[in-house]
Amino acid sequence: MDVENKLMNSNNIIYLNIGGYKYTTTKHTLIKEGETNFFSGLLSGSFPVTKDKDGYYFIDRNGRYFEPILEYMRSGDICISSSINLKNLVNESKFYMIDLPIERDTSLDNFYATDKWLQEIKDDADYNKIKEMGDLIESKIKIDFIECAKLGKLVKSNIFTANINIINKLAKNNIRKENHSYIDDDIKNTDKLKNIELKKWKDFSIIEDNKIFHVLGNQKSAKIILDHLQRNEITAKLVSFDVEWRSNYDGHKYEMIIGYSFLWISSQIKRIVDEWFDKNSPILKSYIFEHVK
Repeated sequence: MDVENKLMNSNNIIYLNIGGYKYTTTKHTLIKEGETNFFSGLLSGSFPVTKDKDGYYFIDRNGRYFEPILEYMRSGDICISSSINLKNLVNESKFYMIDLPIERDTSLDNFYATDKWLQEIKDDADYNKIKEMGDLIESKIKIDFIECAKLGKLVKSNIFTANINIINKLAKNNIRKENHSYIDDDIKNTDKLKNIELKKWKDFSIIEDNKIFHVLGNQKSAKIILDHLQRNEITAKLVSFDVEWRSNYDGHKYEMIIGYSFLWISSQIKRIVDEWFDKNSPILKSYIFEHVK
């Protein structure tokens, strides 16, 4: 009796030829009740199928990697030989729409240890340290980006700033760092300058949030958030808004940051924009906002 006849006599037994590797299993093993995967589409006729000369379903994938996948579908156990590349196995399981739990099994970490994977693990660990604030900031950024994109405007977030008490405290610390003295009028000027500076950016809304302002003011935390956005396929640049003022006490000129905003940029021009921000004055920031579309 050839395989075609076997298939006709028993719909429950399934014969697979995966890249030359032949497997015999059952429909129940491949398709659990209520689940949808590659095989539910294959066996329901949702897409065209190919059979080999013996009547086996032919799937043009690497059949060596299907063995541990099939064993998991049969028993729920993960059995992987040392000759199996775990990254390739994960890719194969995704093709079949089978969720292997190996990423949560730390005993298999040695299979994953590539430069890219190690960097991803480190990045995730860094992000988890600020996850609560990071998720909040990411949510606000995406809402702003989507709204700007729908309106066909420059895609940017609103400006995150702090209340005047925090701004004044930063101003005092800024002056003290340079070993200068100040008078109360110098500090009061920061509130006036803040309002004047932020009003220039009339296309932005201003969000006063001390916690977000402090997180973005930390260079390490800001980079972690930008890297996290990049891994989620959103390329952005963090833009700072500065004010300058001259002391009424000694005539000394000071600078400080009063707000932050995220600017969406295509990944193709990210390197160019990074170089501009690194090498040029704040005036160029205005130019980029006006010209990067």
